Amino acid sequence: MGCSKEPEQLELEIDVSSYEVFRKGLMGPPGHPGPLCRDWNRGGFNPSVQFLSMWTKANDFVSCATWTKKLELSLVKAGLTRAGSHLIRAFGSAFRGDEVGALGRDILEYALHQRQPAIRAAALELLEHWLEDDEEGTWLDISNDHLDRESDQELKGKFRRLVQGQLDLLEEDAMYDTFPSELEEDMDEDISPELEDYLALNRKLTNRMRGQLETAALPGFLWKMLDVPTALTLGILESLQIGELVAANRDYEFLLTPVSGGHQVRARRLDGAHTFSLEPTATEGHWLVFTRFVK
Repeated sequence: MGCSKEPEQLELEIDVSSYEVFRKGLMGPPGHPGPLCRDWNRGGFNPSVQFLSMWTKANDFVSCATWTKKLELSLVKAGLTRAGSHLIRAFGSAFRGDEVGALGRDILEYALHQRQPAIRAAALELLEHWLEDDEEGTWLDISNDHLDRESDQELKGKFRRLVQGQLDLLEEDAMYDTFPSELEEDMDEDISPELEDYLALNRKLTNRMRGQLETAALPGFLWKMLDVPTALTLGILESLQIGELVAANRDYEFLLTPVSGGHQVRARRLDGAHTFSLEPTATEGHWLVFTRFVK
């Protein structure tokens, strides 16, 4: 993985879908540094982005995302922060926020949990790009969730501005999407006010837990953690399955939104005691669970 000399051009072996070919294409063979050995060119051309796009076209996105995560793990573990940060930025630039799904989320969240500020800063830049295509609210939710956890004050300020800027855009969209005409007065308004309420409560709730659970384990987990009635959890699971909100409880406000691979449900307890969200993973029958709570 050494970086010593500049290559004359970027080449991609399109006939072999393997991690070693992927790694060599980005890091370069010994004595011939690849794209990740260069400084990131913010706002300009980066061969690493081109490589990831070409790899996906020659093979598929799953292969590209899987090998990106494997290389990300390797670089961070080896202490190659510069190359690791470059890789995260490249992946974020190569794909839109509405096409990366659970695999992209896995890459992002790994980066956000690293101790090196440079890695988390790269994740911030990735989010800046993905938030441009965030109709589901997934990346805003993750940005807001990370805000309280960020220990570097400079980065914390950047995450705060990122979240607030996105909320401002949602508010503007809601204003322009509201139709006062009597013929359209029964149209649903943009869901951003509910989403803002959900995120605002999240910022107040400092205790949190997240994980991945099988369907059968969800009712017991939510009952034990948050006293969520089993019948309500089953209603939420049915809502996720059919893509229509059938769960109802006078103590909660719910948001059902489409995400890659299905739907996501966000729940906010009206007394401010907790929030939680459920969404599908890349593995059928498994769910990502995010909770914030007082107790």
